[in-house]
Amino acid sequence: MTDKVFLIGLGGAGTEIVRNIRATADDLFVYRCLDVTLNGSVTEENHDPAWAKFFDPSIPSLNLFYNFRQMTSDRLRDPSVLHSSLEENCRKYSLDYQVALICGLGQTIGATSIVTFAAALSHNTKLNQPSSINCAAFGTTPFDFEGDNIKKTSQETIAGLRNILPEAKIRILNNQDLMLGSRDLTSSDGNIILHNAVKDQITTYFSLDRVNQSLKHRWFEDYLLVRLITKALTLLQKKLDQTVPAKGTDKAR
Repeated sequence: MTDKVFLIGLGGAGTEIVRNIRATADDLFVYRCLDVTLNGSVTEENHDPAWAKFFDPSIPSLNLFYNFRQMTSDRLRDPSVLHSSLEENCRKYSLDYQVALICGLGQTIGATSIVTFAAALSHNTKLNQPSSINCAAFGTTPFDFEGDNIKKTSQETIAGLRNILPEAKIRILNNQDLMLGSRDLTSSDGNIILHNAVKDQITTYFSLDRVNQSLKHRWFEDYLLVRLITKALTLLQKKLDQTVPAKGTDKAR
């Protein structure tokens, strides 16, 4: 079994999370991203070489971005496009991968591809038996303000994963609950908390004992630091307000 975990970011949200985790320079992971983008260079005609590299653990980082003019979320559902490529290539180098699938559950590309990845990696159709690949899904749910349609997509994606993976292999992070009571945080601060929370879930699930402890709980420490600074600034502002003399008051005689 490879001692590293493949972090596979699916769609825009999954890609952003993987990139953020990679910025910690953690060498426990092999970084992969799949998305459909405006300047994507991968098409159905040339994707075989890209997929051959995708599961090669000797390549530390790889983005597989399809060109949006050809690839859509509906096409990704076609077994001949994604499912067959996954099954064919993931076993070329090892039968014992550890894989963390990461996505925003309400986003179209991520929601579509994470179910396909889970199905392809968890069952060996050639042998008609469960795969030896240790595959787990890590998804983030949408915020309330993102609307009912995205919430519905998220719920359907979770249901799809539960039809494929055991409950223990599905880890859901609720954005709304994670940011509860943190309205004064910027989006950048929120992303730090979210992305490090995902990393903490992954390192816990795969029991990565070599994880640097200062990084393992960094998301919580960052959250506490931001809250401490915010509180200090609020107290300082109140102090300044109290020292400013009120207008129109008479000076002491």
